[in-house]
Amino acid sequence: MMKKLFISLCMAVLLTAMVMIPSVHAEEMDIQSLPFHSIEGFIVNEPETFASLVERSPYIVKGVLSDAKNYLPIEDDPEYGSTTGFTHSTLTITESFKGDLKAGDTIPFIEGYFIQEDLHGNPSVVSYFGHQPIIQGREYILFICPGNHAADVGRPWSGAFSETHPWCASFAVPEDGELVLPEHLSAQGEEQYAAWYQSALERYDA
Repeated sequence: MMKKLFISLCMAVLLTAMVMIPSVHAEEMDIQSLPFHSIEGFIVNEPETFASLVERSPYIVKGVLSDAKNYLPIEDDPEYGSTTGFTHSTLTITESFKGDLKAGDTIPFIEGYFIQEDLHGNPSVVSYFGHQPIIQGREYILFICPGNHAADVGRPWSGAFSETHPWCASFAVPEDGELVLPEHLSAQGEEQYAAWYQSALERYDA
């Protein structure tokens, strides 16, 4: 059984113990319609309020993801040991509210989910903590942090950013008043996400 210990606010820290093996391009699939499986884990000291999310996020931006690539988990790699799957994309910043990123900047970005296929080739989403995959090409309000640059030098994921909270730090900017709410959280998680979503819109999309 893979051992996963989540010891940081940022999912990017996981990558210091990973080797990446690319699979299919996630952007080629309608991942919102795929079967969904959630993997739970242990998180230390994640933000518990919207105010703490704002405080602990070095960067708060609006942006659009593109070029999603799927990376599968690996067990017992001789160099890195067991690994965690994830999705790697390019984030284009459209507006910045906190931090030194600016509109037009592009940064590497990772999310805590991956796509796997069964023996018959049928794909499904495997997500950590019920993270709802960000819709490629749609603008989001994002609360993000950088990875461990010193530890990641020379590795393929070097410089990747991730969300400050594993499942409650990305909020779609409404189109025609339509909100994008997660479908795979607990009732308590859904309530928290909806409240933080509203706070994010009031503060950053008024």
